[in-house]
Amino acid sequence: MLSGGPGYWFDGVDDVITVADSAAYEFGTSDFTIITSAKIDDTTSAQGFYEKRTDGNARVSLYTDGDSYLNGIMKFGGATVISAEYQTALSAGVQYQLAWVCDRDTSNYLYLNGDSKTLGINTKDDAANDSQTGATTIGLGGDAVAEFGGSMSYLRQFNLALTAAEVKAFSNGAAIPYKYIGA
Repeated sequence: MLSGGPGYWFDGVDDVITVADSAAYEFGTSDFTIITSAKIDDTTSAQGFYEKRTDGNARVSLYTDGDSYLNGIMKFGGATVISAEYQTALSAGVQYQLAWVCDRDTSNYLYLNGDSKTLGINTKDDAANDSQTGATTIGLGGDAVAEFGGSMSYLRQFNLALTAAEVKAFSNGAAIPYKYIGA
């Protein structure tokens, strides 16, 4: 894993940033947003951006699958309780601003470069609880088998649902509003 400035390059084999377990990184039953800026080197295999997991039965993950579709998934007790999939392949070598917003009162939203995308899969259980007690990983996802290959400028998570306007502004490089510092 290399850092030649603001961000990191992952080799797709064994480069992972691991953050020790903390209650601060658990969503519980609240809304949440995961947002990243990433460029994928190879779209022929699954690519993991983010995962918080206890085991394969309890995890939250943002990743691309084998079709290069962007996915957000939450599993609890072995059951998929929240799932979002944008069923258009992402391209290799393109810098994307990616966001998964889960608003428990309305829906899941996936954004590419600040634009909300129509989801082929969009399910959620409003009572679903994310109380994973394992580490948070950056550069790994998709049930801990999708190693990320490419560059990632940042990855942030919020314990609230950003609005479409906030995701758009964030994707355009706007400063994070003070109300979200530490959210």
